[in-house]
Amino acid sequence: TFTVTVNPSGQVNTVSNQALCNGSATTAVTFSTTNNGLISTGGTQAASSGTISVSVPDASAVGATHTIPVTLPAGAVISNMRVTMNMTHTWISDMVINLKAPNGQVLNLFNQHGGSGDNLVNTVVSSTGTTAFASGSAPFTGTFAATAAQNQGPTGYASNAANFAALYSIPNGNWVLAMRDLWGGDLGVLTNWSISFDYAVQGTFGTNMNWTNSTTSIGLGASGTGNIPSFTAINNGSAPVTSTVTVTPTYFNAGTSCPGTPTTFTYTVNPTATVNAVANQIFCAGSLSTVNFSGNATGSVYSWTNSTTSIGLAASGTGNLSFTPTNTGTTPIIATITVTPSFTNSGVTCTGTPRTFTITVNPVGQVNAVSSQVLCNGSNTTAVNFATVNGGGTIVAGTPVTANSGTIAIVVPDPPSALAPAGISHTLPVTLPSGATVTGVSVNFNMTHTWVSDMVFNLKAPNGQILNLVNRRGGAGDNFTNTTISSTGTVSLATAAAPFTGTFAADAAIGVGPTGQLSTAANFAGLYSVGSGDWTLWMRDYVGADIGTLTNWSITINYTILQPAVTSYAWTNNLSGIGLAASGTGNIASFAAINTAAAPVTATVTVTPTYTNAGTGCVGSPISYTYTVNPTPTVNAVADQTVCRGSNVAAVTFTGATTGTVYNWTNSNTAIGLAASGTGNIASFVGTNTTTAPISGTVRVTPVYTNAGVTCTGTPRTFTITVNPIPTVNPVASFAVCHNSTAAAAFSGATTGTVFNWTNSNPAIGLAASGSGNISFTALNTTSAPVTATITVTPSFTNGGTTCVGAPTSFVITVNPLPVVTTGTLPGRICISDTLVRLNGTPVGGSWSGFGISGLNFMPPATDVGTWPITYTYANANGCVNRASTTVTVLACEERNRDLDNGAVILYPNPNSGQFNIRVNSTRFNVLGMRVYNAAGQLMYVNQWRGLVFARVIPVNLDHLAAGTYMVRLYYGDGMDRGADKTYQVFIAH
Repeated sequence: TFTVTVNPSGQVNTVSNQALCNGSATTAVTFSTTNNGLISTGGTQAASSGTISVSVPDASAVGATHTIPVTLPAGAVISNMRVTMNMTHTWISDMVINLKAPNGQVLNLFNQHGGSGDNLVNTVVSSTGTTAFASGSAPFTGTFAATAAQNQGPTGYASNAANFAALYSIPNGNWVLAMRDLWGGDLGVLTNWSISFDYAVQGTFGTNMNWTNSTTSIGLGASGTGNIPSFTAINNGSAPVTSTVTVTPTYFNAGTSCPGTPTTFTYTVNPTATVNAVANQIFCAGSLSTVNFSGNATGSVYSWTNSTTSIGLAASGTGNLSFTPTNTGTTPIIATITVTPSFTNSGVTCTGTPRTFTITVNPVGQVNAVSSQVLCNGSNTTAVNFATVNGGGTIVAGTPVTANSGTIAIVVPDPPSALAPAGISHTLPVTLPSGATVTGVSVNFNMTHTWVSDMVFNLKAPNGQILNLVNRRGGAGDNFTNTTISSTGTVSLATAAAPFTGTFAADAAIGVGPTGQLSTAANFAGLYSVGSGDWTLWMRDYVGADIGTLTNWSITINYTILQPAVTSYAWTNNLSGIGLAASGTGNIASFAAINTAAAPVTATVTVTPTYTNAGTGCVGSPISYTYTVNPTPTVNAVADQTVCRGSNVAAVTFTGATTGTVYNWTNSNTAIGLAASGTGNIASFVGTNTTTAPISGTVRVTPVYTNAGVTCTGTPRTFTITVNPIPTVNPVASFAVCHNSTAAAAFSGATTGTVFNWTNSNPAIGLAASGSGNISFTALNTTSAPVTATITVTPSFTNGGTTCVGAPTSFVITVNPLPVVTTGTLPGRICISDTLVRLNGTPVGGSWSGFGISGLNFMPPATDVGTWPITYTYANANGCVNRASTTVTVLACEERNRDLDNGAVILYPNPNSGQFNIRVNSTRFNVLGMRVYNAAGQLMYVNQWRGLVFARVIPVNLDHLAAGTYMVRLYYGDGMDRGADKTYQVFIAH
């Protein structure tokens, strides 16, 4: 006998479709059937290295490896697998990383990607990965496909597998991560890696559920057997992805497999909705503003929240933004908008990562009111400095400030030195701009030290807080090389190895460090309150036997600072003729106001403020103010006036170009009859002058115009009012003159410059009937009796074109006739030697004149031989003088030229009483000497006479001599030989 067993066909119950979001875990699918027997099972298993520190030799073909043993359930069949890695390495593109399976196949996971980028952080290489490393960047956080380059890797681990599936045949055993650094200069350290598998296990009889997946990009393998565990659905695209899983049930028993009818279900993986980055927005209050959102998935909904509703936007909403921003303050308002994208498909809503941006609503420009100005033409305006109540600004990142020690050699005291607990420090001074707010700190240092885990590094800030940077890391490793501890660092020093090249987070241990410098701050932020000052790196070596030397360190401080908003002012002027341009920007400097017209002019200046913050200008409401420029008042010229004392000065009416001008005047001389000052026209007044000369008052007229409370003064004009005196003529005494003599009368008066006009009643006296000025003429009277004329003199004074006439005065001129004069009869013969000739003129009482005249005598000796004119002048009782002339002929009379011995001298009487005469009887002796001797021959008397003339009688008095006989010797006195001398015997008797 034998048995025939008829197996049923495989059967699987219906599986529900699933709709999910990218990154969500699917619901595990457990297949079921109505058939009896076991159903193939499956699961996921992972293995991890834990925290390790595997250094990859630099530029070495040998590389480095790390092994993880794996044990899956018996009969397990791998469907998918993933490798997750963390490595510190600058310039990550040096690296090649392979995975070697227990079956001996080697798959290249990573092949020289990332350029100069640093590190691998949670980098996943998956059999379901679709993103190529070539399209990513360091630190490659996320899920990627294996590079699968051939023949790459360290010695003994060259890649040869085309994909992950080539590794699945033997799941259990050692899985080896093999790494090679192709280039020198930067060391890589593997700090952690793990491996995980999706697998299935088949029973002895029952139903195998074999499935295929149409779209492996969703994170599920292309095929498998057994239940499908939960997996992370993947859709990195922008539209939903639907994958159809076809499940074929196969009933197996006694070596016979009976496939059943396949069934299908789907995974619909919605994309993760994204919203594209929105730049921070700056809007002006009052201006309609929009923000449009976009993302990867068509149909995405963008929900948003607003942190500050005072900007005019609701607290939340969906879709694009369109609103009119508000800001009633004076500084910008900043609202944070958080936009959350969501995508709904197949009843599942997938929410993406929110993005935030800020909306800054600037206040509109504002300018404080400006006072209008009223000025006079030519006056300087008051400078206008525009001001605003607006302020604020934008916080911006400043240029980082770095302080560097340069090359130094700071030796850290090593135990058991007593100095070791106190450690050692080095300080760098840092100066930040005023108002800076610290946002980040980065410390870079280099130290030579074996066994670096001896060291603790602390940073002391100017605010006194101390942050622990490094707390005994690195084990037996050597040195710190370009080690950076930064507020932005994310890599823990615990995951790295000496020389710690790269950027790390601070250890931030509390209470460690040198004595007195123990760490107090929990993080870098605890140091930020004071940025400027001394930043000190403190170091302590806890274990002896190896010396550390700090060779260089630097600190870089990042900060933000307020960039003040600026209000600018643009202005227009509707009347540039006032001296201000038609338009401009900024403050308006003082300028000279101009108005050449006769009436006030007003210019309106419109000022438009613009508030600019972070590059966005917001125009505010304009304001206006005015410049009113009053004209310069003028006064028309006023003619000078000259009047006579007692006459009316003509009224003066002032006029000018500007209506409403007031005329203020001053008078320099009130003696003219006008007040010292006044306002307005000057009425007629009587000119006064109490002096004898013209007097003038200078009237200074100042035009003044007042408008809008501002008084403008024009250029004064002056004119003069002159009051002439009334001239006078001083009385002139009547006088008499003789015929044919000059008659003169000089007129005078109190006033210099007076003109004297006269009239004559009797022109027969030789004076015209009228004339002007002093009189001088030859008086005439041919009669024998006096004649008279009355002269009337009228004074006049002319000044400034005005003649003033004074009271006349009169006087009489009498012209007397001349007397009748004769010379009488002269002797018939007159000799030069005659002493004198008596002259007889009529009437008696006159006087003679001419050559040889002496009194009433003609003196021939005083003349010379010849004929000489002589004149007899006679003045009568009226003082009138007439003259008669004749001639005298003087003869030589040679007979009178005698010597002494020829009777030239006659002495008489003789005898005498001692008095006798000597008569010169010759023309030869004008000098005569005399010597008198007594009878004894003694000289008793000497005398001499000069200037002797013919007939001169010389009296001689010798009565002092005793009576007796004396010898008188006469001789020519100058000693010249004029003939023999003459001696007379003279008898003196008393």
